[in-house]
Amino acid sequence: HSVEPGEISVLDSWLFLIEVIERLILHFHWFFDLISSIMIRRIKKGFFLLDVIKFIDRFILKLCWFLFYLIRCIEVTR
Repeated sequence: HSVEPGEISVLDSWLFLIEVIERLILHFHWFFDLISSIMIRRIKKGFFLLDVIKFIDRFILKLCWFLFYLIRCIEVTR
C-alpha cells in the first residue's frame, strides 16, 4: 500500500522510544542489582519481592526486544 508521510515518522518515533527504553533498562540493571543486594541483607523474607523485581526487569526487556523485532518485521514487509 502507499505509505503516508505520517506513518514513517510514527514508526521512527516508536523505534526511537524503544531504543531509549532498551538503553535505560540495560543502564539500570545495576540499580536492580543494588536493590536486590540491599533487600537480601535487610529482609530474609524479601526473596519473593526480589523475584518479582527480577521478573519485571526481564519481562520489560523481553517486551522491548519483541516490539523492536515486530517493528523491524513491519519495516521489512513494507
